[in-house]
This record gives sequence, C-alpha cells and structure tokens, in this order.
Amino acid sequence: MMLFSLIEWVLAALPLYWLFPKMYNLLLSGILDYRQLLKLVPYVLAWLVYLFFIRKLLLYMQFGYTAGTGILQSLLVCLKVIVPSAGLSLVLGACGLVMMLVCGATALLSPGLPAFLLRQFSPLPTTLFKMWGIAAQYHLWRSKIFPQ
Repeated sequence: MMLFSLIEWVLAALPLYWLFPKMYNLLLSGILDYRQLLKLVPYVLAWLVYLFFIRKLLLYMQFGYTAGTGILQSLLVCLKVIVPSAGLSLVLGACGLVMMLVCGATALLSPGLPAFLLRQFSPLPTTLFKMWGIAAQYHLWRSKIFPQ
C-alpha cells in the first residue's frame, strides 16, 4: 500500500512543476493587490479536481490489488463508473461538510463545556462519512467486478 501512496504523491506533485511558475508571479503580485489572487482560483480548482480523480483511480486500484482481481481490471471498472463514483463522493462529502458546519455553529452558539465537548466529538461524524464513502465505493466496485 505504501507504493500506492508514493504513486499518489508523485502524481499529485507532477502538475505543480508546470503550475507553480505561473502561480508564483500571481502570488507575489497578490500581496499588494488581492484581485490578483482571484486569478489563481482556476489553477487551484483544476489541481483539486485532478487530485480527486487520481485518488479515485488509486482507490479502485487498491481494491483490485487487495482482492486479487487485478489492478488493470479495477482501473477499467473505475473509468466505467467514474460518474456514479464521483456522485457518491460528492454527496457524502457534502454531508460531512454539513455536519462540520452544524458542529461549528453549535459550538459558537453554546459557549463553555458543551462547546468544548462538541468540538472534541466533531471529527466523529466526518470520519464516519469518510468510512461510509469508502464502503460505498467498494460496493460499487464489487458490483461491477463480480456481477450477480
């Protein structure tokens, strides 16, 4: 699994070789003029979307590796189900974000010990949504690899 992590790190850093020189000048000029920083938004969003899809591909490859069905076959399954897979991730990610916002708003409105306790337990729902998301991706992968 460490090899998959190394591949992810390399693939994540690869576009920065081309993006960073373009973004560097905008960052330096953005110190004095914040409107220059808005020109960075498309670069950052494109990089984040790229990371999202790289993580999806590698997750499905890990499913194939651990199940022994083959990495390439799992990669092809991921490419076939990329739209439902992305939809699952976005829905469960939005649910996790809503839970974080509710916990944050509640902690702001309720000072003292209840806010402290809520702050300590706030990562739990987000973690559960992440686990639920991985389980949903696994079931989507399994339904395509081993059709009934």
